[in-house]
Amino acid sequence: MKRYAEVIIDRVSKELDKLFFYGVPDNLENDVAIGSRVSVPFGNGRRAQAFVVGFTGELGFDESKLKFIYSVLDKKPIFSGHMIELARWMKEKYYCTFAECLRCIMPAGIGMKSEYIISTIGAPNLGTKTKAYSIFEYIKNNNNLATLSDLEQEFGAVTAALNLLLKNKSIEKTEISKVKNYVIYIKYVSPNEAMQGEIDLMIDKGGLYANILSYLVENRRASISDLKDFFGISVSPINT
Repeated sequence: MKRYAEVIIDRVSKELDKLFFYGVPDNLENDVAIGSRVSVPFGNGRRAQAFVVGFTGELGFDESKLKFIYSVLDKKPIFSGHMIELARWMKEKYYCTFAECLRCIMPAGIGMKSEYIISTIGAPNLGTKTKAYSIFEYIKNNNNLATLSDLEQEFGAVTAALNLLLKNKSIEKTEISKVKNYVIYIKYVSPNEAMQGEIDLMIDKGGLYANILSYLVENRRASISDLKDFFGISVSPINT
């Protein structure tokens, strides 16, 4: 029976906060596991980091449209099944995306963002005073390799010039992965002890604000998500 990987794309977007399904190539069958960090095709010819959170034997779409995992990025899974369930709980508790929650519990030093390597492959048929030619010479004099960020730092906007060089088959552009870290922030509120008198007066008046303040006084502090859940409110009364 075939198995398909259920993955979460590492993008902080509500629109992408759902399961995506990918095929597991035969050469990766023993490497792809729940908790694996993988590289997958996503969008228009791009690669994305994703996290395997499960497997299924059924697809809800035509198998001919199925894309396959490119590679496994680590020797062992970086998440246990328990950690994935913790991320599911955090997603519901704190109104975050699944990807944000996984980033929060991801081991330090792990992450990926796209970078591009530009290399020369042929002489450009361009004027020597053009920006494209200057970029080509810069890459050539840098052992025929340069990152896109290096070129942007040196020349500013380079998209049009690089597209011209690509069209002339003078360079090639390769996407790679770079490591970075992520931090997730949870907002907390607490009563201002310097205003205890005013707080007591508001609590005596009763009503929603009094209930919120009583809760904060009793618990000393609470996350905004907890307050929204407990009182069934939006963030507006909390801000007030």
